[in-house]
Amino acid sequence: MKLPALVLRSALASALAVAASCSYATTFFDAPLTVIAHRGGSDLRPEATLLAFGHAASLDPDLILEMDVRMTSDGQLVLMHDITVDRTTNGTGAVASHTFAELRALDAGHDFSTDGGVTFPYRGTGLQIATLDEVLGAFPNRRMLIEVKVEAGTAAVKPTIDLIRAHGMEDQVAIASFDENQVAIMRSYAPEIPTLYSEGSATALVLGLLNGTFSPDLLVDDILDLPVDVIASGLVTDSALAFLHDTLGIPILVDTINDKATMQAFLAKPIDGIITDRPDLLLEITRPVPEPSTVWMLLSGLGTAAFFNGRRRYTGRKG
Repeated sequence: MKLPALVLRSALASALAVAASCSYATTFFDAPLTVIAHRGGSDLRPEATLLAFGHAASLDPDLILEMDVRMTSDGQLVLMHDITVDRTTNGTGAVASHTFAELRALDAGHDFSTDGGVTFPYRGTGLQIATLDEVLGAFPNRRMLIEVKVEAGTAAVKPTIDLIRAHGMEDQVAIASFDENQVAIMRSYAPEIPTLYSEGSATALVLGLLNGTFSPDLLVDDILDLPVDVIASGLVTDSALAFLHDTLGIPILVDTINDKATMQAFLAKPIDGIITDRPDLLLEITRPVPEPSTVWMLLSGLGTAAFFNGRRRYTGRKG
C-alpha cells in the first residue's frame, strides 16, 4: 500500500504529539519482541487459572500475562474468556448468570486436555475460576494485558480499574475492550493507563490508511492489536505496519500465533509483541537457551566465580 503524500505529511506533522501522548505505552514493551501469554498460555495449562498464569510467569521474567474479565451476577470480577462456562468447566450457563460462589464450586480444569480428549490431567485437582483480584495480588511485579469482555458491559470497567489502582499496578497494565463505549470510559476514568484500540477504532484507523482518509483524529488510543490474518492476507502491509509503528510510534501486537513457522515469519516485522497460547514455543525463538558448549566456553574464559557473579548481578530484575 502506497500512502498518499498528503497523508504522510499530515501524519508526520502529528508524530511528535502522538509520541508524547503515548510515551508511557511505548515503554510498556521493553524487550525486542514481547511474549504475551494468551489466557496464561491456554495450550499449556487450564486457561485463565492461577495455575496457568503461574506457569506462564515461570517461563520468562519479561513475559506479559493476558486475561479476560467478566462480572458475576453478584458483581465479582472473574477471569473467563467465553460467555459461558461450558467449554472449560463441568458447569453450564453464562458467567453473568452465576453467583461468585456458584462459579467457585466448578472445576476449572475439567475439560483441559493436551491429547485431544484422551486424558484430562487437571480434572478433579481442585482448580477454580480465578478472580482478577487474585491474579493482581499473586503477580504484583508482572505486566498484564487485561480485556474487559463486551458482554460484561460498561458496569465492569470502573471496578476493573479500581482493582488495578488498589494494587498499585497502573504502570504495569494495559486495558482493552472490543467495545468503543467501554474503551471511552477507560480513557476518561484512567488516563494514566494505556488503552488498546477497540475493534471500531482500530478498523477506522486501518481503513483511513487504506483509503487515504487518515487523520490524527483517528489516533485515539495507545496500543494497536491486529489479528494475524489481517497482516498475513496483505490487507495491512509491512509498509503500513512500518508507518503505524515507526512513523506514528504506535506499539503493535499481533494475535494469535501458535506455530513456530508463523512466529518466525513475524519476527522481522515492525511489531512489539505476539499474543500466543504457546509462549514456550515463542520463547524458544526469541530467548534461545545457550548450548552447553557455549556455557562451557564462558566458564573457561571468565572463570566459574566471575561467571556466576555476573549472572547474579544480571538476574536481579523484576519477575
